[in-house]
Formats: sequence, C-alpha cells, structure tokens
Amino acid sequence: MGTLGVVLPPLIKELAKRLDQVDHGIAQNEVLSRQEFAQACWKIGRTVRQLIKPDYSEERGILWHECKGALKQVLVIEKFQPAVFMDSCVRTDVVERDLAEMLRRLVTYLKKRQTGAIHQPIEKEEARERPAESQDEEKGLSKGKG
Repeated sequence: MGTLGVVLPPLIKELAKRLDQVDHGIAQNEVLSRQEFAQACWKIGRTVRQLIKPDYSEERGILWHECKGALKQVLVIEKFQPAVFMDSCVRTDVVERDLAEMLRRLVTYLKKRQTGAIHQPIEKEEARERPAESQDEEKGLSKGKG
C-alpha cells in the first residue's frame, strides 16, 4: 500500500464522521440552507484533498483521482477549487440524502482499498473506469460474457 497506509485511516475516519453528521441531520429533519449545504459539500472536497495531498506522490494522485470520481456526485469537479469556495462548484440537483449516499459509497470503497479487496489502479485512466465497476460488483452485477 506504500504511502497510502498513512493516508487512508485518517481519511476514512474523517469521512465516516461527516457521514454520521449528515445522517444525524437527516434523522432530525434538519434542513440546511442552500449556502450552508454548498459550503458543507465544498469543505468535504477540500478536506479530502488536504488529507490525500495528491502532489506528494503518484500513488496519492491516483487516490485523489479515484475520490474525485465519487465527489463528482455532489461537486462540479471542473469548478472545484480547494482554496476558494464558490457556490457554483456544488451541483444544484443534490440534497442531503445524495451527499450521505456519496459519503457512504466513498467510505466503503476506501475501506476496500485499505484492506486490499480493491487494488490500486495502475494509472489515472484506469481509475476513471474503476468506480463504475465496483458499483456493479456491489449491486451483484458482473461483466461476464454470454
């Protein structure tokens, strides 16, 4: 696992904490304003990037690329800038339940990466394809011939 051994545990812990917060808010019927929700989504993206530090190594860059695949369910990745909050970097068609589902899937995926159940893609192109494949596996679908 290399350098990811120090990255994955705190990343998983942080995302699980955020998931608990979102789930608690949903259970309590707390509704955030659009501005609060957008800021919360942006902060999650920023935190993920800060914890991974994709510029430190190719392995970390690939992990960031994989995470962006999940984050794009709530963020407009092309407009996302970790240093500057912009409301437009959060998709307008998502709500708290969408955020919770994305976090749940990302935490599950990262745990599988940590245990080795899912291997690191060789390069970023392969990382683009992997999240869809792992979602099919979770649903019990296979890409068998026939």
